[in-house]
Amino acid sequence: MGGSRGNARFHPDFKALLFLSAGSIIHGMSDEQDLRKMGSLVKFFPVTYCMFLIGSLALMGFPFLSGFYSKEVILETALSQYFIISLFAYWLGTVSALFTAFYSFRLLYLSFFTLTNTTKSVILHVHESSTFIVFPLIALGFGSLFSGFLLKDIFVGVGSTYFSSSILVLPKHFKLFEAEFLPIFTKLVPLFFSLSGAILVLVLNAYHKSFLIFLKFSKFGKTVYWFLNQKWFFDKIYNFYFVKSIFNFCYAVPFLLLDKGFVELIGPLGISAVLNTVSKKVSHFQTGLIYHYTFITLIGVIGFFNVVFLYGNIVSWFSLEALFYYFFLLFVIVT
Repeated sequence: MGGSRGNARFHPDFKALLFLSAGSIIHGMSDEQDLRKMGSLVKFFPVTYCMFLIGSLALMGFPFLSGFYSKEVILETALSQYFIISLFAYWLGTVSALFTAFYSFRLLYLSFFTLTNTTKSVILHVHESSTFIVFPLIALGFGSLFSGFLLKDIFVGVGSTYFSSSILVLPKHFKLFEAEFLPIFTKLVPLFFSLSGAILVLVLNAYHKSFLIFLKFSKFGKTVYWFLNQKWFFDKIYNFYFVKSIFNFCYAVPFLLLDKGFVELIGPLGISAVLNTVSKKVSHFQTGLIYHYTFITLIGVIGFFNVVFLYGNIVSWFSLEALFYYFFLLFVIVT
């Protein structure tokens, strides 16, 4: 899609801002990473809170912040393609904006406004980060505030030649013109969903905590939590119908049939098994009786001379050497 080419240019500002803000809080709370053990941090992290708020607003697509333009261009361009799958992508992204705003403001509320749930020893050592962290936070905060508004025409503006031919978009795939003339209501729907998610989390956590507790311990809440905790059963379905079948096939055919079967049969294990069997049978000839050994030696000598002199065509049947051979066999038999 032609409008998505500038999306990656706006994201690093507020995403890096959020990551660095989270690191500032973790560092200031003695490496504590459990959100349930935080709260009331707005008094201790005023600068980090402001930057966290800016990053969260940009992430949810608040107007005129950097995330607003990247999100709006993607959704509007998807909707302007006039396909069923495009409509599905638009509404899926719009609903995702609601959940993004919900968990972003839930993070803000639990970290900075709710009552603290940590120990006194941690509270005594809570402090705002040093200048080496605060200065990059402020720089990224300004980028999240102004980069989208100031650079939108360069990156995603209709007719912009900023990228020139570095990113080639065929005319039939260029949808920004259709996106510009969408109804204003359509453009405001994602914003409405984002604000609804933010307001919902604030109302529920500030005024209806009992409802959240009831929902958490109710059968319905546990079922929903169990379903979502199983990742919508995508992994279970994938493992059962694909991974397990492939694993069974690989175990039965390549491993048992080839590795443990054919390869080992003609390989070292097969050869060693045959040699062990032959050696056990040959060992039965070792009886310890001298006449048995003499008989075996006689058979060997006879076989050797038969191969060399008779079947090798070295001498004829009635030559001098053959007569000597006959007399030698007679001598061996008599003795």
